[in-house]
Amino acid sequence: MRPTSFGPRAACDALVAGVDGSELEILAGAPRRRADEEIGDVLPAVVRELGLPDFPENSEEAEVAALRILATQTVAGDDPDR
Repeated sequence: MRPTSFGPRAACDALVAGVDGSELEILAGAPRRRADEEIGDVLPAVVRELGLPDFPENSEEAEVAALRILATQTVAGDDPDR
C-alpha cells in the first residue's frame, strides 16, 4: 500500500474511532485513485488540526516515527499491507 493511499484510510479509521476534525473529514473523503494529488494539500492542515508533530519530510525524526507506528501495528496484528 502506498503511503499516500493509506492517508484516507487512516483518516477514516480516526473518524470511526471518534476523532473529530473538518480537515480530517476532507482527507477521509479523498478518493484513493487521486490520493497522491489531494493528500499533499490537506495533510499539513490535518497535522495542525490534530496537534500532531510536524516532522520535516524525509527527516530522521519522520522515519523513526513511521517505524514506531509500523512496529505497533505489526505487534497488534494490523498490517496495512494485507
